[in-house]
Formats: sequence, structure tokens, C-alpha cells
Amino acid sequence: MAAPSGNQYNRKLASWGIRKYFSGSDWASVSSVKRKRSQEGKDSDFAFYGRKITRQKLEKEIARHVPLSRSWCSSEKDVLPDYITVSTPLAESMGISRKFLLRNLPWYDYTQEIQALGKSLAATYNLFRTAL
Repeated sequence: MAAPSGNQYNRKLASWGIRKYFSGSDWASVSSVKRKRSQEGKDSDFAFYGRKITRQKLEKEIARHVPLSRSWCSSEKDVLPDYITVSTPLAESMGISRKFLLRNLPWYDYTQEIQALGKSLAATYNLFRTAL
């Protein structure tokens, strides 16, 4: 039996919903949803078939596929296809410092004491060295 051809592989992958490239209408929908969410003050992460798209790639593909005239038009019918999901990213920083989170951990207190002791010993050594 002969090995499957490239077209047979592509057809089978397409039947499973796996694609390498996405259409311009997909990126137009993403652009519209992204714009609407940013107007609401929300940040957005997009995933195609469960694979997260980086913000850099997202901006590049929107710039490539969506003309500026379309990006400023509002259309209520732009709905994301089933294979594209949008979510709000987790807060990267909630204003809580690292020291506040680590303040009651014994190993952290111990390392802080060791560092303070090392600094005081270094200062004492430098003091004696300059005195001689």
C-alpha cells in the first residue's frame, strides 16, 4: 500500500479542525472583539484551538489582515468562531510586594539574617582594613 500523500494529510487534518493559517475574517473578528473589550477596560488573551496566541503575533496578524478602515468600524455581528476563545489574563501584579508575601516564612527570615550578618562582617573587615 502506498504512503498517504500530502494532500491526503491536509484533508484529514482539516476534517479534524486543525489548520496552520487562519483567514482574514477570523482576524477581523478577533480585532473587533479585542477593540470592544479594550473599550470596556478589559485586557484580552486569545487562543486558537486551545493554543494561546502571543500578543506580539496577535498585533502582527491583525495589522496584516485587517485594514485600518475596518478596524475602526463597529459591527455588532462580529462573533468569534468556536475554535477561538478569549479570556481575561490573570493579574500579573496586585501591588503586593515580595517581602510582604515572604515575611513569615522561617527560611526567608533565616536568609535575611545571614545576609545582614554577612554585610556587618564585611563592614567590620573594611573598617579594620582601613585602620591599618
